[in-house]
Amino acid sequence: MKDGLLFANAVAKSKENGLFKSERLDRMIDAENLDTAVKILVESDYGNGTLIEDPADFDKILDAEAALLPEFIRSISVEGVGIECFFLRDDYFNLKALLKAKYGSGQVSYPHAKGGLIPFEVMKDAIQREKPPLPQFMVDAITEIETTFETTKSPRFLDECVDKAMFSDIACRLSKKGVDSKIRQYFSATADFINISSFVRSARINADITFFLSGFVVAGTLDETFFSSIYPDCGVLSERLRSGIYDKFTDFVKTRDLASFDRERDNYLIDIFREKRDDMFSTAPVVGYYLAKRSEISTLRMMLVCIKNDVSRDEIRKRLRTLYA
Repeated sequence: MKDGLLFANAVAKSKENGLFKSERLDRMIDAENLDTAVKILVESDYGNGTLIEDPADFDKILDAEAALLPEFIRSISVEGVGIECFFLRDDYFNLKALLKAKYGSGQVSYPHAKGGLIPFEVMKDAIQREKPPLPQFMVDAITEIETTFETTKSPRFLDECVDKAMFSDIACRLSKKGVDSKIRQYFSATADFINISSFVRSARINADITFFLSGFVVAGTLDETFFSSIYPDCGVLSERLRSGIYDKFTDFVKTRDLASFDRERDNYLIDIFREKRDDMFSTAPVVGYYLAKRSEISTLRMMLVCIKNDVSRDEIRKRLRTLYA
């Protein structure tokens, strides 16, 4: 396994040189118009040289780049260390889309994710069967939704059910021997952030505690009791977080500033791997590159949408995440 990890990390480290740095991002932000900004993207060979006639079609370039990323990571990944958990997010995203289509219009209303472990068409066929040939956590979610959805008719219930299944699946995979500790830390923090954010969102709309707990996900370090005993007081939650590993988020929780919370959450999660990015005997170089590239694509999409809609350059800069490169 060590030899495989060394090779994977060496390849990932070589790819780091192609990540956007602040100088190139600044050039895009300061571009006088969308056409100029997209030219910078094209010059960077984004999307493996994907060309477009209309600058407004920049999504095609970004989507092509996004499709290349999971293929690359899977081609170098080492089994048994937990990297597959990152691909589960696309699988469960597709499961949501297919179930909403099944119980709604019958058509998937938005593009499916292409970076999962299960091909979309395979999953599409599977959910139509009486006994879907899918991982047990997915089957359990499908069964619960089939039993309850006709009564609730709630897309939120469907989302929550699939999200809970995903984190239960991840928690099970990460409990196995040999999983990298940084990957465990990443998904544990991700679950905590989802629950903290849900607490604040539920409190903002004066929802009762049942509403909050219905969306609670496992795998985090903060259990249901931690939240339920103080719900819906964001001030108390802020104070409780102050003495732990999430102390830098206390002000955002207290003021219910979820936009800043989300920005710092993304920075926190990528920093888990950034600090070990040169440790060739860990998964940090591979996973760090994977997360950095996903964040880069998301940032570029946000920037180009803002430029297209004449959003002020100062406002764009406020929304930027910390660069990995």
